[in-house]
Amino acid sequence: MMTRTLLTAGFAAMTMTGVSGAAPLAVTNGDFETVTGPPATPFTGNGNQNVAQWFDSTDNFSSWHFGNFGDHNVALNGWLYQSIGVYDAAEGTTLNWSFDTETTQAAAPTGEQEITFYAGAFGGAADGDDISDEGLTNLGGVSGLVDETTHTGSIDLSGLTNGTEVWVRIGGDRFEQIDNVSVTQVPEPGSLALLGLGSLLIGARRRRG
Repeated sequence: MMTRTLLTAGFAAMTMTGVSGAAPLAVTNGDFETVTGPPATPFTGNGNQNVAQWFDSTDNFSSWHFGNFGDHNVALNGWLYQSIGVYDAAEGTTLNWSFDTETTQAAAPTGEQEITFYAGAFGGAADGDDISDEGLTNLGGVSGLVDETTHTGSIDLSGLTNGTEVWVRIGGDRFEQIDNVSVTQVPEPGSLALLGLGSLLIGARRRRG
């Protein structure tokens, strides 16, 4: 009877954490190694290409480079954005993010870069559309980035409902190379403990059976 009670509590704990089978939020092609459109092979120099898995706000500003980072990156003056998945609280309520920037010019560039996250459905996502104009919920981010470095930060997702689509938008009016855009959803310690308890109780139940 005790085992059954604990097992029920374990399942309840797992349910409360919001487990739904969704994958953690993640950026696709954040290293910009995949490109569509000419040229099909790596090159050094400028050229407007469509970067796979990303939408751009002007339909022509993104330039795919083999440049200063030693691998492919995007030089841009505008915005790139993409869906990073569907929120599940069980995967974590904090989202850590990072990306690299480096100048493409001999002279120091002017302007700023920023990264912003949005929540909500945007079925009309396409090159030439800017997600910031579509009425989605702004989850926050960081603006005013001017240093050539690795930028890092985090946002709080705890106010979202499970199943909400999350987007990342990156760029600005500072023409420079951007690379290695990534996010990591961080589980809360309490959620991990509850999930561990549920798994432990299931294992105990099976051994008794």
